[in-house]
Amino acid sequence: MPYIRVIDGVMQEFDETGMNVGPVATIALNSYSYLERRQWNKTTKVGTGPNNPDYTDDLPFLHAQGYKYVQVMMAPFSGAVKEGAYFNWGAVVGEPKFNTSNNSVSDPGFKDSYWDAVKALLDCAVANKIGVIACPFWRVNAICEMVGESFTALTDANSKTRNYMRVFAAAFVARFGRHAGVAAWMANQEILNVAVGDVPVLNYDTASAILKETATIIRANDPLGRMISSGNAGIVHRYPKTESLDWYTSVVIPKMNPDPIDCICENLFINNEYVSSAMAADANTPAGFVTSSLGYLKCMQAVAAALKKPYFVGSFGVSTVQEKTYNDSDQTNLKALLANMGKTGVQLAAFWVWNGGMPMEKEGWNVLTGSGTDNGRIQAYNALTAANNSWEYNRADPVITRSRALFYRQVLQFSASRISDCYFNIPGADAYASADFSVSFTIRQIDFADVTREIIANTSGGRGWKVLEAMKSHHLQLWSGITATNDNGLGSNDSGRGSPPPGLDSGWIRCTYTVKHDGAISFYANDFLLAQQSKNMSPPFLNNIAKTPIMVGRQRQWDVQSPGATATWQMSDLILYDRVLTAQEVFDYGVYRKVDRPVGRWTLDGDLKDSSVNANTGLLNGNHGVAVAQKTPPVFVAIPG
Repeated sequence: MPYIRVIDGVMQEFDETGMNVGPVATIALNSYSYLERRQWNKTTKVGTGPNNPDYTDDLPFLHAQGYKYVQVMMAPFSGAVKEGAYFNWGAVVGEPKFNTSNNSVSDPGFKDSYWDAVKALLDCAVANKIGVIACPFWRVNAICEMVGESFTALTDANSKTRNYMRVFAAAFVARFGRHAGVAAWMANQEILNVAVGDVPVLNYDTASAILKETATIIRANDPLGRMISSGNAGIVHRYPKTESLDWYTSVVIPKMNPDPIDCICENLFINNEYVSSAMAADANTPAGFVTSSLGYLKCMQAVAAALKKPYFVGSFGVSTVQEKTYNDSDQTNLKALLANMGKTGVQLAAFWVWNGGMPMEKEGWNVLTGSGTDNGRIQAYNALTAANNSWEYNRADPVITRSRALFYRQVLQFSASRISDCYFNIPGADAYASADFSVSFTIRQIDFADVTREIIANTSGGRGWKVLEAMKSHHLQLWSGITATNDNGLGSNDSGRGSPPPGLDSGWIRCTYTVKHDGAISFYANDFLLAQQSKNMSPPFLNNIAKTPIMVGRQRQWDVQSPGATATWQMSDLILYDRVLTAQEVFDYGVYRKVDRPVGRWTLDGDLKDSSVNANTGLLNGNHGVAVAQKTPPVFVAIPG
């Protein structure tokens, strides 16, 4: 029964004698509902197999296959009486009593039967040399329900909910902190998913405070100093994205993994980097698509290294339904992801879900039953087991630099108002007529006036496309009719703008749009796929308008409520492609400055020349933009290479 400690930013494994046996390098499994399926009883074995797997069957089987770690939820899912197997907290753990004057806990009311049930599982883990990554809170909402408070009580540090959480966490870790079956701790589970209707209850700051508070209690009561993760915090796998990768890595990740949490925990599911950043489960994925997780994992390893904490993939996986959508029945994407984890130095990753039972089996999440019976996902099990038996710890490769592509001495500056346009005119070319295309540019806002303006446009007769900025956000629209009616596009909520973190990129953002001939649009912000939208259109929406110029910075619309508003912005490195870029190609530009087969590229570094094979030099027209010296130096972020 191994356990894990983080020493100098590396997960180190210790055996039952307390000897350090080297860095961790293995696959863990999420066996989240062992205690629930046993009805929180230390002796009663309700059943076995895919519907009711029992840990007494599973743990010997897993040990024989070389697995060392399982993650388990150690408290009830619900705090209210519900039908079925989700027994409520009070009935299982016990009903607390409070001092009415200050909401402090006068009697926690813990039941011996609950402690006995947890101990029985941990004893079984010891007997089978399995380490349990233990989470004392399966669903933090359950505490609110149990004590009779609304979910908003989580925001009040003096509420009954928060007071009880502190008491329970301390009691739980004090009781099991010396148990050899505990390998590591999860501070919480899906803490950001607490909501009233569609309105989230917790923001990053409050969630961070709760995680820090719980982790501090765990650390104080654990004599072995085992690893603490933030758990499945409910971050990353959300669609559409509302933050850029830079904002996410510089603000969200540190907030959701505060000290003394000593590893960076993330979850890679279908809506994120398992397949590609922010991709929805019903995304218009090309046949033969393979995970592009390598670049993302390198970025996350850089963040972890900067925080001096290892990177832990707390959960990852796809269901059989999703595998069919992605044409991945042979586990090509899973194998590629596992290989990318190994290349980037991921030490520990937990697959979701092992033996979930019938509720999860509706989507085909189960990997295999404990007895070895195939439930239709033998390929996934084989891929995981092969990786588990061959994984070796590799420190991250030598670092390379990543920049916001601001290598230019000069940039082009635009200043447009309601009464004056300024723009860069790119003469038309046959190369721009492709119905599949991509456009990429780096832009910096100086004046954030709420005016609507065209950033780039290639239209004629109501057909074509436009990149617009409206209300401080970028979005692309496709125009396919004889009238200028928006047929498809990404709305302002998909901009990923927000305010740039101080000192990170000084307001510069790299925008990349890819467009398929059927109207499917993807938007990357700073190399990170922020949003994707599919809408079938009647091609060709470009209608062979290549002979018309592409207008850059031309203002044609404005906010009528701000007739005197002036918008000022700078731009560099405009690139056009006659194909849909892959997520990896977008990332390769941001990391390696690699530009492959463009049909037009204007660096705008002191001149208007096109460096592509088409050599299509542009012109400044009207009250045109001006070249200005680049006063903001490039910002480099170290990432493993």
